[in-house]
Amino acid sequence: LIPKSEMEKETIELKSTRTSTDRLNFIEAILSGYAPDGGMLVPTSLPKFSHSDLVRLSSKSFPDLAEEIYSIFIPESLIPKSDLHTIVQSTFKSFLDPEIIPVKNLAQDLYFAELFHGKTLTFKDLGTTFVANLYSYILSQKQYNPDQKNLNIVVCTSGDTGPAAIESVRDREHLLIYCLYPLASTSLIQELQMTTASHPNITVIGVHGSSDDTDVIFQDLCEDREFVKQYNISTINSPNWGRILTQCVIYFWCWFKIFPKCDKDLVFAVPTGAFGNCFAGFLAKQMGCRIDFIIAGVNENKAAFNFFHKGILPAQDLVIKTNSPAMDIQLPYNLERLFYYYSGADTDFVQTCFHRRLKIERKNIELKNEGEKGQRVWDGFKKDFRVESSNNTETEQVIKEVYESNKYVLDPHSAVAVSAVKKRSEELKGKVVCVLGTAHPGKFEETIDKVIGKGNVPVPEQIKGIKEKPRNSIVFNKEDDSSKLRQLIIEKNKK
Repeated sequence: LIPKSEMEKETIELKSTRTSTDRLNFIEAILSGYAPDGGMLVPTSLPKFSHSDLVRLSSKSFPDLAEEIYSIFIPESLIPKSDLHTIVQSTFKSFLDPEIIPVKNLAQDLYFAELFHGKTLTFKDLGTTFVANLYSYILSQKQYNPDQKNLNIVVCTSGDTGPAAIESVRDREHLLIYCLYPLASTSLIQELQMTTASHPNITVIGVHGSSDDTDVIFQDLCEDREFVKQYNISTINSPNWGRILTQCVIYFWCWFKIFPKCDKDLVFAVPTGAFGNCFAGFLAKQMGCRIDFIIAGVNENKAAFNFFHKGILPAQDLVIKTNSPAMDIQLPYNLERLFYYYSGADTDFVQTCFHRRLKIERKNIELKNEGEKGQRVWDGFKKDFRVESSNNTETEQVIKEVYESNKYVLDPHSAVAVSAVKKRSEELKGKVVCVLGTAHPGKFEETIDKVIGKGNVPVPEQIKGIKEKPRNSIVFNKEDDSSKLRQLIIEKNKK
C-alpha cells in the first residue's frame, strides 16, 4: 500500500499469483487476461486514499470517479490522459440511468445498488464495455498492433458474462469473440442474448456440460502458450484486470452515495459465483473504502460457503442447476487472488494450492493441512467475508417477501444476497448494508412469473422482440477438448 499522494512516483504493474518474477504493464495485462503461467494477475502495489482524497472523490460522477481511479493504474506513457478520458466517457454513455448506478433505500439501514442499467441488463456490462474499449484502443495503435492482427477473445459464461461480452465487442474491427455457455443451464433470455447475436465477429458455442466444463476447455487451451501467443488469445472473464478494476469503482461509488462524508463503515452483500466481485471489494477496502465486511451470497453451489465454514476448497464438485444460473459455479477461481494476499504474497504457496493440489493431484485444498500459511489464509478470509448459501425455495421466498413489502422486484441472484443478509441478521444489528443488485429481473421470467405472477415486470427495452430473432450457435460435447476450439479459432482467422 502506497499513500495516494506518492503514487505519481510509482508505476503499478501486474504480476502473477504463482510466480514472483514476471511483470506485465497495464496494456499487456489487459491483452493477456490470465498471467502467462496460468495464474491470476494482481497489482504490484495499491494506492491508499487519505480521508481528504476520499471526500474529494465522493462528489464526482461515476464516469469521473472511474477515470480518476483508472488513471492511478494506467501510466500516461501507455494511454495519454485525453485518450483515457475518451475511453471512459464512451464506456458509460450507453447506460440508461443518468447516475449509471442508482442506489436506493429499501428499508432502514438497507440499501440496494442497481448495477444492471447497461445494454444486457447485468453488472457485467460495466467491466466488459471498459475492457472492450481498451481492446479497440490498443489494437488501433500501430505501436501495439503493427501487423493489424486480430485479438481472439474466449469467454466462458454461466449466463451473464457471455451476453455482456458479446454486446461489448459486437462489430468491432480486429476483435473476434468465442463464447462458450452451458446448454440448458442459463435462463431463456440469457441464452437468446447470446444466440441471436448474428455478427461476423461473434461465435457462440453451446456446451453439453456445466460452466465449469467450459472453463476446463479454455484453461487447457491456455496451456498451449505458443498457440496463445500466435493467435493473440485473451479473455474478458473476471481474470481480466480491467474487469476487476471497474468493479473496485462500484464499491467506492456506493459508499460515497450512502456516506458522502466518508465517516462510517458499510457492509456489502454480494451475490457471487467466481468471487471476482467480492475480490474487487477486498481491493477497494485495502485502498481506503470503509468496508466492515462483505457478505457473499451463494446458491446451492456451495464451494465458497464450505471454504468459509470448513477451510476446504474442493477439486471438483458437480455443478447444481439453480434459478440463479449466473452463479452456478463450483470453482470460485478468484479465491486464488485472495490466497495470494492472505498468504503474504507467497507465490510458492499459491502455486502449490491451485496448480499442484487442484489441477495436477486433483485433490481438495484443505487449509488445516497447509501449515501456518493455510491458517493465515483462512483467518484473513473469515475476517473480511461472511458466506451464506440459499436454495431455490429460499431465493423465491425472498423475491416474494420483498415484492409484497416494497413493491420492488429482485432478480434471483440479488435475492440470494438479500437472503444472506437475513441469515446474518444478528451480526448486522446496528450496521448499514448495501446489496449489489447484479441483474435485472426481466432476464429471469421463468422464476419471476412463478413467484409474483406474470406482467409485474415490464419487458426492458434492451430485450424487446428478442424471442422472434433468428438463433445461431454451434454445439460442443462435454468430452470435446480444447483442440476443437483451437481449430475453430484457426478457421476464423483465415477469413
